[in-house]
Amino acid sequence: MDLIALQGMHAHAGVSSVAAALAWSISRSPDSGGRSVFIDGAPSSWGATAIFGIPASFSSWISAGNDLKGLLSRAALYDDAVAVFPARPGDPAPDEVLARSLMAELNDLAALSRFTAVADAGVRGSPAAKAFAAMADIVFTVTEADAAGETELSSLVPENNEYFLINRLDTRSPASRDSAARLRKHPVLGPRILDAEIPLDEFVREAARKPEPYTRYLDYSEASCQTERILIDIRLIRSRAGDSGDRAGKEPA
Repeated sequence: MDLIALQGMHAHAGVSSVAAALAWSISRSPDSGGRSVFIDGAPSSWGATAIFGIPASFSSWISAGNDLKGLLSRAALYDDAVAVFPARPGDPAPDEVLARSLMAELNDLAALSRFTAVADAGVRGSPAAKAFAAMADIVFTVTEADAAGETELSSLVPENNEYFLINRLDTRSPASRDSAARLRKHPVLGPRILDAEIPLDEFVREAARKPEPYTRYLDYSEASCQTERILIDIRLIRSRAGDSGDRAGKEPA
């Protein structure tokens, strides 16, 4: 099983919607065997529950504690392709022990059925993000093309398996476009920034305003339109890691 972890440079960077769109697209990719798993590792009011429209009857994987075996068979299934492990608002952020327990169960399940897991790991540097990043094949850190994003990344030293994704690019703003261009010229981070850029996604605001599940818009949202390019980037990253004999610094689960 492959694990892709997404984290934000700060809260509300749009990680959840990007992770959901990526899990949905992966489930449609022949590379994944037609299935993916979405792990909500950042409990919030607009997490997996709201994004996928998961009914309240589905248990939070975090509140299940270390008793996760039964939860695997009760994972919410979105569109018959994405198995969702939701968290609930008010849940504590998962710690390393709990994250590793879930990944161990998923690895056992992967022996029977091929899939890729996508984790919404919250804010970079948080306990949950550190735990999932240490186990991930690839980590995508979501940032924004603005002055704050440039400042956050200016002195950052990336991890071996870490790459960067520009989200909420305002294509109508010269300042936003210039900021993205400067980020790509960064001597250290530039080569690690994905070719894909996700413009401001009005469907995220629309879904939150109504409210209704964001996944209803995945056929034409800005995030899902760019995930095909992200999948190409993933294949290139894996190819380079294979050529160098490196599994992107992944720790054993």
